[in-house]
Amino acid sequence: MTIRHGITRWLGTSVIGLVLVLSGCTAGQPVDSPLPDNAPPGAPPPSNQAGPLPPGCASTATKTEQAATALAQVQPGTTVCLSGDGLRDAELEVTSSGTPQQPITIVGDGATIRSLRVKADYVVIQGLTLKDGDG
Repeated sequence: MTIRHGITRWLGTSVIGLVLVLSGCTAGQPVDSPLPDNAPPGAPPPSNQAGPLPPGCASTATKTEQAATALAQVQPGTTVCLSGDGLRDAELEVTSSGTPQQPITIVGDGATIRSLRVKADYVVIQGLTLKDGDG
């Protein structure tokens, strides 16, 4: 094998890898599928679009302490809404699981929080921005 052949082979492999990464390789999932394969039944489609909070919020938190309390008490089928600038430093955690029929939903109106660790199953998260956190 010549050096030129080796470089050409490496370059070709690198280009193919880059194309796969940039195309968002969707192994096992149709390109037009609105939900990931592991989404709970009845879950809303993924969204990073901020919008108004839904009318079914069990609680609406605007401060870190409120959000932490709401997430500590959340039950299957419950929607917790997060809103406003009072959550910027919030490091939140979800440890209660929803069910396939009743996922826990955490919705933001574009609120920015530091981090959100999910140590649970069947949890849907929408409309939040995570910034400067590690979870």
